[in-house]
Amino acid sequence: MDGIPADAMKGIKGKRVKHLALTKIALAHCDAVMQCSPNISEEVLKLVKRSKLPFLPYQEPGPDMVKACHEFYQSL
Repeated sequence: MDGIPADAMKGIKGKRVKHLALTKIALAHCDAVMQCSPNISEEVLKLVKRSKLPFLPYQEPGPDMVKACHEFYQSL
């Protein structure tokens, strides 16, 4: 996985990995989170909230979404 240190991947290398495990790794290596689907598991949402990363909840497609995404990016 490009850009993720090998030591972060050693626990999962060569194994079948569940979505939640990949989410935890992703959260440890990102600056913010955008919810791009209206359907998100409660487990993932809890992880995102616990991460205290800037978070943009799901936005319905349309002009308001464009504005919200632009403002979110500008805030980072």
